[in-house]
Amino acid sequence: MLDPYAKAIGRDIHWDDSLFGYKIGDPGADLSLDDRDNAAFCPLASVIDTAFTWGDDRSPRIPWHKTLIYEATFAG
Repeated sequence: MLDPYAKAIGRDIHWDDSLFGYKIGDPGADLSLDDRDNAAFCPLASVIDTAFTWGDDRSPRIPWHKTLIYEATFAG
């Protein structure tokens, strides 16, 4: 999944069958489950707002494994 509001992609896209949620060629078709780690192939959204400041933020010192973080702000 790629953020629909992403303005840039942070790395080249390398298509792989693990990007589907199911196993290609499985008799169960799209009812099968592909539990391979596809993190190496997923496109990444990239921040391009030059006015944004990261301050003292740093990358976490833990490995990322099938993590999805989506934040949205709604004005009410």
